[in-house]
Amino acid sequence: RSETPLSRAMDIWGMRLDEREIVVIGGGTNPSTSALIVDTTDPYNPETLYRLTDAGFGRDVKIFDQLLFVAADPSADNCAQCDGIGVRIYDLSEPSEPILLSTISDPTSSVHNLTYHQGFLYLASMDEQQLVIYDLREPDNPNRIADWEPNMVMPPMLLDFGIAPHDMFAQDDKLYVAHGLGFSILDISNPYNPKDL
Repeated sequence: RSETPLSRAMDIWGMRLDEREIVVIGGGTNPSTSALIVDTTDPYNPETLYRLTDAGFGRDVKIFDQLLFVAADPSADNCAQCDGIGVRIYDLSEPSEPILLSTISDPTSSVHNLTYHQGFLYLASMDEQQLVIYDLREPDNPNRIADWEPNMVMPPMLLDFGIAPHDMFAQDDKLYVAHGLGFSILDISNPYNPKDL
């Protein structure tokens, strides 16, 4: 058994980099740590490589194509130190020295969860109550290209809950989305024009 202490941690994601196994732990509502980058190659002795301290409450963390995405959702987490940035995008090719490449903010300043697929970033934007899609083939220049919201009848008991996407996962040309009204599958073969399946 081994442990890496981080009180109030909220999410975790990993990648294999050369011969190393790297995980990122989202700091959740930790007041001083947005995320930890940890080398877990030796699972009995995990080594903290870097501590992110300037990205608000790290609600959701993901690593794809050696890019680290850290999302903050002040709407849900009451984040006093959040700064209006919904997602920070880092170059994680050297995990001990992540480099901030770009940010995504207003109106997408409260991001609950995210996923990435073939150069495109899919965000659960809480303030906007919709799924937002960014072309991220140039990670230092995110380009908002589309948005989507569920086309379903809202039961009366959900009127206060809203329709916002909660989480999503992309595979092949499909995006699977859990949201306030239930579950949807989208055709994302053209991310500029997502379609309900």
